Parts: sequence; C-alpha cells; structure tokens
Amino acid sequence: MENRYDEVLKVVTIPRTFTPEERGGAKECCERFKVYGSSTSTDSWKNDIELAFKIADSAEFVLKKEGIEIAYVPSVEQFPNDLAAWKCQVYWRDVLLDYGPGCYSLEIQGNVSGIDYSVVWGNYILAEYNPMRVRGIRIRSVFNNEIDAVGINMEGSGATSTIRFTGSIPEHQPKTQVRNLQTTRDRMIPISREYLFQYQVNSVAYTNTFIDRIMFHALAENECYISDHNVDAYSFEWLDKPMIVDEDGSGPEFDAPGGRMRVFKCKFGDKDRTQKAHYPIR
Repeated sequence: MENRYDEVLKVVTIPRTFTPEERGGAKECCERFKVYGSSTSTDSWKNDIELAFKIADSAEFVLKKEGIEIAYVPSVEQFPNDLAAWKCQVYWRDVLLDYGPGCYSLEIQGNVSGIDYSVVWGNYILAEYNPMRVRGIRIRSVFNNEIDAVGINMEGSGATSTIRFTGSIPEHQPKTQVRNLQTTRDRMIPISREYLFQYQVNSVAYTNTFIDRIMFHALAENECYISDHNVDAYSFEWLDKPMIVDEDGSGPEFDAPGGRMRVFKCKFGDKDRTQKAHYPIR
C-alpha cells in the first residue's frame, strides 16, 4: 500500500505591475499617504508608523526620498510564528529628524523561489505635525493574530501601523445599558447603568489604494485607537481613543459616489467598558 501524507505549502505570487493604459488611465499607484512626525514630542497621535510585510525567501525594505535611497534602516524581522513572512516598521519621527519632510517611497526587494522581485509598498508625504494644520481621522492598529486575508500569522509580533485619511466622526450615540429590579413591594430599584457610545466613522471618496488599507485596519486589528483631528470634532480629547468595530453595526460598508471611488463607513464602539454605575440593593 502506498505511503501518503499531506503537506501544506504557502503559494507566493509576485504582484503584477500595471501600466496606466492597462488601468484605463487611473493612477492610484501614485497616490500618496499623508504621514506625520513630531520633532518635539513623542506623543503617539503625533507620530505615525508604517507597517509593511511580505511572504518571501528573503526581503529587504528600502526607503527612498525623492527617488533616492537613504541610509535609514527600518526595523526588519521575521514574524515569530510565521518564518515565511517578513515585516518592517518605519517610524516616521525618526525619518523626519534625520532626513526632514518631503516625498518618500517604501520598496520591498528580495527573492521568491529564485526569482528576484521589487514592489513599491507605498508613497508618502512626510510633514512636521502641526495641530493647526493636521485634519481628518487617524487609526493606529496593533496586529497580533492570524490574518487569512494576507496569509500571515502575525500572532505575537506586536506589529503596529497607522493610517490617516480625510474623514470625520459625524455622530456618536449613547447606548446606555440599564438594569432595574422589581421588588416584592412592586417598586423598581436601579441595579446598574453602563454608559457606552457608538461612533460613526466616515471617509471621503477614495480609490482602492486607500480603501483597502482602511479596511485592513478595521477588520484585522487586535487593538484599535482612533484620533479625530478635525476642528469641529465633538471632543478634542479623542486622541488615540481605544475603539472596536461595534458588534451592533453591520461592519464596514461602502457608499459608491460613482466610478472607482468608494466612501468608507463603519460604526465603532468603546473598547473599554468601564463607565458603569452600581447601586446597592436595599
């Protein structure tokens, strides 16, 4: 009788590079992410981080300014529970201090099954954080789980990334949970009150370059911290506020204003459930 065994192998593909003509003239590959760093503060919401990852035999992450490679070496390592994948984290505050503001690009170079590859991970505009000029929403996420969407087990890695986009939190609604008790004397007495809120986060219309990144932050994170930098924000204290996709909502959804553009919309809720009042039963 034949000896048979099962073996699971990861399939690695090199992304195809499309020309503008093949994309019907769309140039989302040239869209740039806004990133900030502060030369005077280490506050998290002022300093962005870019996470890049790749399944490959080897990977080198190269940061360029105005198309010229710089000496900045990102933090590069294999995922502790997935040695077939590599990650790097670019700390934009460090880049700002050493190389200043400007236009940057992050490339991944390496080898997959004997084939050399080079992929542009993203293009960025780096600027000094200025509360008078920074607007929109920022999401900071920590990834510590197995993410089937990208085929990588990030458990135990503490991988962290941020994304900024033009958007707002146009409304937030209280979801107070009330518990009362009816006594034998037909009196109602309070047991507990828990003050929870639901936050509607909306973006402006973007192509998939931005939408896919925002979706990754909304659906794959273990920890999520949202900052609202708009001048009309309900609270100027919503800076790295711990949130989670609200289970009472339908999850992320899109509005389609036309063409290839999409508007990201998602309901988040308070991550910390500590706003509770208890009443003694007498």
